[in-house]
Amino acid sequence: MEKKKINYMKKKLELDEKTWNEQRNANKSRQERSYSRTKERRAARRHYMFMSLVAAQKTPDEIKTLMDLYQTGL
Repeated sequence: MEKKKINYMKKKLELDEKTWNEQRNANKSRQERSYSRTKERRAARRHYMFMSLVAAQKTPDEIKTLMDLYQTGL
């Protein structure tokens, strides 16, 4: 009887570890996808801002300064 309990607990532990690993991997994948989407959105906004500054006929120095400020979040 005691051996059955031990085997049951080992199997339960293995299943719990497997479930935990699957959840961890799913969360990690979700984070990576979210990070990629965020990175793409930032790049698109940066490009839009650059094109807007060029269209506004800003000088290269002004564009660099404004892009640097945008990059730092000011």
